Amino acid sequence: MEPTTPSKSHPAENKVRVIVRVRPLIREELESNPEAKKLAAKVYSDQHRIALCRPGVAEREFAFDRVASHDSTTQESFYQASGEPLVNDLFAGYNATIIAYGQVETER
Repeated sequence: MEPTTPSKSHPAENKVRVIVRVRPLIREELESNPEAKKLAAKVYSDQHRIALCRPGVAEREFAFDRVASHDSTTQESFYQASGEPLVNDLFAGYNATIIAYGQVETER
């Protein structure tokens, strides 16, 4: 029996990867705060970074292993790129952990 190795998308090193998916603003947020779009995050998926924006304050940029925007990533494609390889590795005998974080009622 040949030993199995983690999937190609997850090398056999112990590394924590941080993958971010930015959700769109919901109607209630836009209706209750007309300035909400100015308080949002700018997503640069190709550069793996996010810039947080507020009027009158300099943008703050953060880098991640992967960044997915709400307008170009479906729930299914996000799972296929981030979750499915970990699940496959888990069934091959490797450890895997997925932590989903978000505000209450954001359908994470």
